[in-house]
Amino acid sequence: MDIYGYLTQRNFKPSLHVMDNECSKLVKDFVKAQNTKIQFVEPDIHRVNAAERAIQTYKNHLIAGLCTVDPNFPLQLWDETVPQSEMTLNMLRTSRRNPRLSAYAKLEGNFNFDRTPLAPPGTKSLVYVASKNRPSFGTHAQDSWYIGPAMDHYRCMRYYIPITKGIRTAQSAKLFPAHCKTPYIDAADEIVLAAKDLVDALKQHDKNAPLKLTPRRTEAL
Repeated sequence: MDIYGYLTQRNFKPSLHVMDNECSKLVKDFVKAQNTKIQFVEPDIHRVNAAERAIQTYKNHLIAGLCTVDPNFPLQLWDETVPQSEMTLNMLRTSRRNPRLSAYAKLEGNFNFDRTPLAPPGTKSLVYVASKNRPSFGTHAQDSWYIGPAMDHYRCMRYYIPITKGIRTAQSAKLFPAHCKTPYIDAADEIVLAAKDLVDALKQHDKNAPLKLTPRRTEAL
């Protein structure tokens, strides 16, 4: 019912529903009530059912995501990673109506990473605790686990807090990936970037400006 409502709101109402021969009468009645044609596959032959192939693809994608979690990540939280795995899988799949777009973009529009950041599921993290929510000599952050994006909040993500056994939506946090390093710019890279900016500024330098550089100095820079 939820899937039919979701697709109908986006003008993707199903016109044909192919399913297993074992489906219940309640499912048949619901599909027919939606003015959708229904057909059943041959018993014990599941390869002609597109849903079976889709389920297998999703299971492989979910398992691949769970294989990259932190070794100490509580596996009982695996279901909290399902929404992100659905999103990322649909971002990788092309739309059947428009192969130039992903399935996610066709249903939800382009994903804005700046507005809704993502991280590897099951990443160890520290979540900032506001001063009004901690004692005077309390720690400024709490241990947590990243479990997925907060789609209704700007630049926020969802974290599981072991000490409270609850889920918190937060923006200020530090992530500690277990299988990769967090990208950063070291001192050498900053020097190179600064020199490149200086060279670009010199190339656009106005000859009538008070700064005068000889060709030798310009070449040295």
